[in-house]
Order: sequence, then structure tokens, then C-alpha cells
Amino acid sequence: RPNEVVPADHLMEAIWPDHVPDSAHKLVQVYVSQLRAALGADAIETVGQGYRVDVAATGLDAQRFDRMRADGRRALSDGNPELALALARRALALWRGPALADVAYEAFASAEAARLDELRLDCAGDELDAELALGRHEEVVPALRRLCTENPLRERSWERLALALYRCDRQSEALDALAVGRRTLLEGLGLEPGKGLQQLELAILNQNPSLHASTPNLSATLHLPAPSSALIGRLDELEQLRHLVQRDDVRLVTISGAGGSGKTRVALELARSSGAAFGNGAAFVELASVQDPTLVLASIARELGVTETSAETPADALARWLQSRDLLLVLDNIEHVIESAPDVARLVQLAPRLTIVATSRRVLHVSGEHVYPLAPLPIGDAIRLFSERATARHISATTDVDRSEVIATICRRLDCLPLAVELAAARSATLGPELLLERLSDRVAALGVGPRDAPARQQTLLDTLRWSTDLLSEAERRTLARLSVFSGGSSVEAAEAVCATDIELLAALIDSSLVHRTAAGGSIRLSMLETIREHAAQLLGTAGDRLEAEARHATYYVAFVEALDLKSPATQADALARVDADIDNLRVVIDRAELCGDDDTALRVASALYRYFYMRGLFREGRDRIGGPLHRGAGDARARALGARALSGMHFMLGDLESAGAVAREGIEIGPAANADEAVMACHTVVSHVARERGLFSEAKTHLERSEALARALGLDEDVIIANTNLGELALAVGDHDEARRRWEFSMSKYDENDVSCTFALLGLASVAHRQGLLDEAAGHFTKVRALSESAGWLHNATMAIVGLAGVATDRGAHSEAAVLLGRARALLETTGGELVAADDEIYQRAWSAALTDLGEARFAELLATGTTDGSHCDAPA
Repeated sequence: RPNEVVPADHLMEAIWPDHVPDSAHKLVQVYVSQLRAALGADAIETVGQGYRVDVAATGLDAQRFDRMRADGRRALSDGNPELALALARRALALWRGPALADVAYEAFASAEAARLDELRLDCAGDELDAELALGRHEEVVPALRRLCTENPLRERSWERLALALYRCDRQSEALDALAVGRRTLLEGLGLEPGKGLQQLELAILNQNPSLHASTPNLSATLHLPAPSSALIGRLDELEQLRHLVQRDDVRLVTISGAGGSGKTRVALELARSSGAAFGNGAAFVELASVQDPTLVLASIARELGVTETSAETPADALARWLQSRDLLLVLDNIEHVIESAPDVARLVQLAPRLTIVATSRRVLHVSGEHVYPLAPLPIGDAIRLFSERATARHISATTDVDRSEVIATICRRLDCLPLAVELAAARSATLGPELLLERLSDRVAALGVGPRDAPARQQTLLDTLRWSTDLLSEAERRTLARLSVFSGGSSVEAAEAVCATDIELLAALIDSSLVHRTAAGGSIRLSMLETIREHAAQLLGTAGDRLEAEARHATYYVAFVEALDLKSPATQADALARVDADIDNLRVVIDRAELCGDDDTALRVASALYRYFYMRGLFREGRDRIGGPLHRGAGDARARALGARALSGMHFMLGDLESAGAVAREGIEIGPAANADEAVMACHTVVSHVARERGLFSEAKTHLERSEALARALGLDEDVIIANTNLGELALAVGDHDEARRRWEFSMSKYDENDVSCTFALLGLASVAHRQGLLDEAAGHFTKVRALSESAGWLHNATMAIVGLAGVATDRGAHSEAAVLLGRARALLETTGGELVAADDEIYQRAWSAALTDLGEARFAELLATGTTDGSHCDAPA
């Protein structure tokens, strides 16, 4: 009875149920005193003639078990079997033997012990129910057989076993299990089985389709980076960290330590080994390339695949996405954007089952933070690390027993920091341990001139980095220094161009473990650890050297982004992937240009990225990066017209019609004289969209016709089709069905019918058929749009098709089908952040109202949820 006053008389009766001795009062006081000594003086409070034990909400395992078991059942009921499984396992992990084992047979505890043991069996069953919901019927059969053997009178266990066997295509064995269960219950209790077992037997005999496992709605897979080599040591640290992150009262852990102490590698291994304890696994987000603290949450959201709506900030979108997830989130290298720490801590407050592990050279100093300092390696592990890395570098490298003392001395000189040890091992194949130690000793002796108040391990690491770079040739050292101007790594081609180097020099840096080579998506990326990059930046020498390197970097990426074709369907996917890989470099170009007062370059790069911002849903960032230099007067007339085209689109997607119209009109005004007719064309389209949203159809048509005329004059066939499709949309809005159909049929004639680009026009044909009552034609078009769009990951068009299908189902009186479709549409709208235009919103609301009226609130909500959790979810285009 925690936190309740228990009279002393009740305590005495519980301790001495048969006979209360005369000294009972005195003995109770002695026992309470002893408990206070063990638990703390404030743990037990004297209240009147009784006592109260103050216990926190998480202070009793029994309470934690009860809460997690209930939460797990609720998660399973809500369709989240991953979370249900994780909670059941955590609840069961609290048990270390029978309940109240020391006093289980005492009168005051026996009932509670029996209750807890019964709940433990229930929880074990809940774990198996979650496994079955996840389609793991084959894996759970042995556990179910054991449960039936150990607890033969629990009818539900026999039902689970029979169901699992049936789903394994073992119908005969399933029926045998039910027969054994019936016989056992009759013999043990003298009772016939309940309706559940009887109905299951009948369903198995009839091979009822409802018995088959539904496709589990698994959470999106969050891929963890694959380590390039085995982790040496750190077993104790990992065990402590695993225990820490699985505690209910720990939600934010900072792994702190000097650069090169192995924080990233330990955090990655923690994510890999602890992810299974979290319902939705573990995710790893690298923050080293993020320079602006205000972009940290947006970067996390992007890595996790979170899409913000037009009405959300990145923080709101991320919090919404995390709120229903049981996730271990690792944020690597947060120290250089430590101003974002309060925002990160706030995520933990908003998402009740989120646990964050951050790696940082500095403590975050936020509420709820648990700091785990990562010490250097023990000498034995450091020696093993050196030996294995040296051998991996050169198979004939000698690290025999005779040289173990030399290697031990090297490791001690390096304070056993993993990065320093690995850098030393990389050189050992060339120099040998003895010469390596001699050179390293010379460098360590120079530490005396360093700052005396700096931690020794930081001095040693800096010396190791200097020693490592001193061994490079002048050309290699110059290349390393120039590589420091990149953010987030680079392609080989970019490195060669910006650093004025060649592949041989880059290969030498890779061999020296100063530059890392990774392969992703068929391309090679080069990167450096942040500690090394910071040191490399110091090698650039004079301010002029740095400015020259940054200028070459800017020149390369301006040309890079302006050469990409993000518009053509044939090149779009590849172009998006290339920008994804180098978006941090492009952001750095903009940031450096603005710091230097070069708003022209900032506007040029930001405007070139506007399609990327649009496709990736980065509307706010696009608005800010384009709008900043544009509002400060950057660019000549042509650059300003291109900027107006980009900025007006961002304003429109964010629902700011006033700004969108004003900026687009400015582009129309200045574009013609600046030979920016394509920008003018796009601005006319934006003005038309704004006018259409305001019901100014005549004005909207005028601007669309001008856009179409410009597209024809410029020979932009794709834009002619787009303008024609938009004119069809406008014709539909004013009720001219024949004109709308004519325009959309023309657009369709220009596309391959299996090309996803045709879905805009096909949506139009479906809509006009729906308006004309041609339901079969409309359903056919909508169905094809949905299939093409979901296959390509065009979520907006897929959503429009699903809304259309819901409208058709409503007109056919198929309200159950409409409700499922509405649930799917709602889920997609939340995912994309999209909004329905007036006509589509009218269909959506009409279908919603009709289904709710016909089905009733409870059934409608059930079917809506079915659509929301539909497994046919498609991913956004890559």
C-alpha cells in the first residue's frame, strides 16, 4: 500500500497473525528505524498512529510492471504490435523470480503474490499475441507449447497455440491442440471450454479467412550506418549504457568526451544492440555537417523521413511524428550546434516514449540530461586496437609479443584514445613500432609549450594529428587543408576540382586514415572526421589561402547546381539524389556568401535550388534562403526575376497568397526586359493559382493563357502541356466540362499512358467524368492514377485519386468503402502536409458526412482507422 497511511495495529497483525506479543509496538518501531536506515530517513513518515511509505511512480517494480502491461495491451488494441511487444518484454524483464518470494506465504502477501503471478502469465500471453500480430506464428509455436504444458488450465493458451499452428498450415495439429485443451480442461476443472475455443475450432474446420494473419503495419525501417570494422573493447560501457537507456526515468543521455575518444562508435553500437528493446527500433542522425542550430530539428526530421505540413514548424512536425513512437534516437556530434540543446530536450517532453542519446564534447546542460563520460580505452584494449588495425592495414605488419611493450608505450603516449591509436596504427606498417615510437616521442615532448589548462588527452590528440599530417608530403598536406572547406563530405570530382588535386593524392589521404571513403547509391563520397577536419582547416595558413579555397568551393557548387535538371522526368531522380548528397555544401555556399556580403551568389544558388526545396517539402527554408538576398536587393534584373519565380512558389505552398501574388507580379514586371521569359511564364502560373483560389476565374484564365503563350514561344513543350492541364482545371472550376475534357484529352495525347507525368491530366479526366455522372469511367481513371502515383511515390496525386474514389463510392452508396478510402486520404494528407483545393475538399467533406450518417459514429471510426493504417503506404520520391 504505497503512499497510504497504514495503522501500526495493522502492521502488527500482519507480522504476527496468530499472536501479537506485548512488545509488538516497540518491535515495529525498531523495524521502521531499520528500514529508514536502509531506505533513507525521509522514506517512511510517521502519521498519527501509523506509517506511510513515500514511493515514486517508478519506485516499485510491481507498479511499473502493471503500467507497462496495460500500456502494451492498449498499444496492441490500437494496432501497434511493435510497441506492444516491446512493452511486454520490458514488463517481463522486471521479474527476477516469483512475486514477493520472501513473504509469498505470509497471509498479508499471499493474495497479492498470487495476483502478480497471474498477471505475469497474462503478460507472457500478451507478448505472444503481439508476436502473432506481427506474423511470427512459426517462431512462437515452441513458446506456446511450453506455456500450455506449464499452465494447462489456461484456455487462452490453447487458443493461441491452435491459431499459430493453423497459420503455419498445420490444420490437423491445430485441431489436435484444441482437443487436448478441451480434454485437459474437462479433467482439471470439470468444465467444457468457453465459446472462444469452440468458435476457433469451428473457424479452423471451415478454414475461415479471418484466421489468416493480416499484413503487419510495420514501422518504416530506420537504417543504421554499418560499421566499417569491429568494435574493440567497450563491453562494460555498452552494458552500462544499455541499462541506462532502458530505464523509465532516463530519457536523454549525453555521451561526453574529447574528440577522438570513440563516442560515435560506441553510440552506434549502442543503437545496434539496444534497438530491439524499443518498439520502433533505433535511428542514427549525424549532425556534424549541420552548421546552423536552427536547422537541427529540420535535419533530424529529414533523416527520419518526416514531412512537415504548411501549418507546422519543423519542431512541430518532428514532435507529431515522434509522439506515437517508441524510439531510441542517436544524435551524433551535437557540440557545435549546442544552442539547439533546449529544442532537442523539448522533443523528449513532447514524445513520451522517445529516448535520445547525444554525443558531444560538451555537456548540454538541459533538464533531464544524464551525462555518461567516455574514458580512454583500458591499456589492454588499446593494444588490441592498435594490433588489429595495423594488421588490417598491412597483413604482414608485426605486432608480436616482443614488440608488445613498444606498442603499449605508444598507446600510453596517445592516452589510449581510439582515434589517436588508429592513426598511429595506420603508420606502423611503414615505420614499424620502434621508429613510430621514436617519432611520436619527439612530438609528445613538444607538448610542453601547449596550454597548461587544456585536458591532457586533447593535447595528445592534437599532437597526434599534427604528427600524422607532418608525415604527409607537401602536396598531400595542401590537399587535406583544402578539403576542410567542404561540409558533409564531397564527391571525388568535387574534391579534385576544389582542391586542385588528383586521385593519387586523395588515395594517399585515404590510406593515411585522414579521409574516409564511402560508397552510397553507386557513387563514392569522401569525408573527414570533424576533429581531423578542424585540424586540417588550421593548415590552410593565411586568410588569403582560406578565401581562395572557399572561392573555388563556391565556384564549383554554383556551376554544379545550375547544371542540374530537376525539371525533366528523365533526370529528376538522379538530380535529386545528387543534391541530397551535397545539400550541406550548397547551404555553406549560401551562408558564406551572405557573411561576405555576396548576396548575388546567395540568391543565385538559392534560386537554383527552388525545385529541390519544393520536392523535398522544405518550403520555409526555401522561402528564407531565397527571400533574404532578394529582399536585400541582390541580383540583376534577370536574377531577381528568377528569384521571384522561386520565392512566389514557396509563398504559395505555405498558403501565403498575398505574398505569393505580390512577388509573382514583380517577376512579371521585371522579367521581360531581363530576358527571363521562362521565369515570367512561371510567375503568370502562380498569379493564376492565387486568382483561382480567390474565385477570380477570369483573371486566372488570362494569366494561364499568357503562361501557355510564353511556353509555346520558348519551345517548352512540357510547359505547354502543363499550362493546358491547368486551363482544364480552371474550366472545370467554372463548370465548362466539355472544355475541361478537351484540354485534358489533349494533354493525355502527349504522354505515355504509363508515365506518371500523365497523372495530372488523368486526374482531370476522372474529375470531369465524376461531375458528369460517368462513375465507371471516373473510377477507372482514379484507380490508374492511384496505381501510377503510389508506384512512383507521388503522394499528392495519389491522395487526389483516393479522394476521388471516395467520392465515387459515396455516389454508389458504398459508404463502408468510402470510409476506408477517407482514412487513407487523411493519413496521406498528414504525411505530405498537403491541402485540398475547394472542389476536392467538397468531395472529401461530402463523402465524410454521408459515410458518418450511414454507418454511425462507431463503425465509421473503425473503418476510418482501417484506412489510416492501410499497408499500401507509398514513400515519397527519392
